[in-house]
Amino acid sequence: MVVRMLWWFLILGASAAVVVSVAVLLYAQVRRQMKKTVAGHKPQPDDLVEPSSPPEV
Repeated sequence: MVVRMLWWFLILGASAAVVVSVAVLLYAQVRRQMKKTVAGHKPQPDDLVEPSSPPEV
């Protein structure tokens, strides 16, 4: 009985470790991608000019 419970705890611990490691890897990948996107973003001339209101008639 004790050996069977030990196996269940080992399986549960291994599964939890896999889930946590996948979550950490996904978080690191998304964070790296976001940093790369922000660092590579160059402002376009359209980004610098504020939209003006249409001319009044």
